[in-house]
Amino acid sequence: VETAVSERGNRFEGVVRRSLHDRPSLTDLSLSILSSLGMTVPGAQATDQLLSILSNCALLVVLEGVEAILNAGSLAGDYPATHQAYISFFQSVISTRSCVILTGIEGPNDLVFQGGYGGNQSVRSLTLSGLDTAAATHLLEAERLEAPEQWAELIARYQGHPLALKSAARVIREIFNGRVDAFLSLSSDIFYGIFRLLSPSFE
Repeated sequence: VETAVSERGNRFEGVVRRSLHDRPSLTDLSLSILSSLGMTVPGAQATDQLLSILSNCALLVVLEGVEAILNAGSLAGDYPATHQAYISFFQSVISTRSCVILTGIEGPNDLVFQGGYGGNQSVRSLTLSGLDTAAATHLLEAERLEAPEQWAELIARYQGHPLALKSAARVIREIFNGRVDAFLSLSSDIFYGIFRLLSPSFE
């Protein structure tokens, strides 16, 4: 997200960043964004006013954790009844001068099906893979781990996932005195804790 903002920031008149982790209604989100722009409107008019601003100004709106407003425990990408208003909102944003970036573990089906990977589409998807070896090695260096000759195996085992690597690094430091080789020789029992940490993502 930071890269997108830095590369494209000069195209926009303003940048707004909000989290969806608390599952705000569309009205609440609209009021929050308008408030950050110095505007106060009645709740019933908030979304229409926000769409008007997005049409007339070039804003970059970053909404983090979009999976929070989707149904949990069902086929991916569907909205619960309480958040259906987002469907028409996101579709309306597509034709404005502004840009909305959604981040999350999964995306809304209605947008994912429209999204391409590059080109001139109005809706685009970007799937992030794990860290490459150089970046993952830098992360492990910052964690002050020993036995660097074993780091490649550790990185491969966790597929470069930064959160999993940081969690493993903490265990390695605190239980294995920083020794990656000792961790790898006994880690089958420890993987369970990492999987518990990541299980909300899989759900």
